[in-house]
Amino acid sequence: MLRMISPALQRLMRSHQTCALPSSLTLTERRVLQLVATGRSNSDIAEDLYVSVATVRKHLEHAYRKLGVHNRMAAVVAFRGGPTSAVDQVEEYA
Repeated sequence: MLRMISPALQRLMRSHQTCALPSSLTLTERRVLQLVATGRSNSDIAEDLYVSVATVRKHLEHAYRKLGVHNRMAAVVAFRGGPTSAVDQVEEYA
């Protein structure tokens, strides 16, 4: 019983609330973003999901558009619930 309610309890115990991701993100786009957030490369993600690297890139392109970001780092910040505008500005000057 505890295993079943553990994820819900962990969400309740978070020190900060995360922003809701757009409902338009598909399950696969969310999985790809989750793997990106762990530091995985596109080729690693493709291997894990049994798809091509081009498919991973396409999922990321769609996720970037839906999240309103332009790069991998900003997507990770948005996925984790943080503000993305500062990350986009830093990337522009880098």
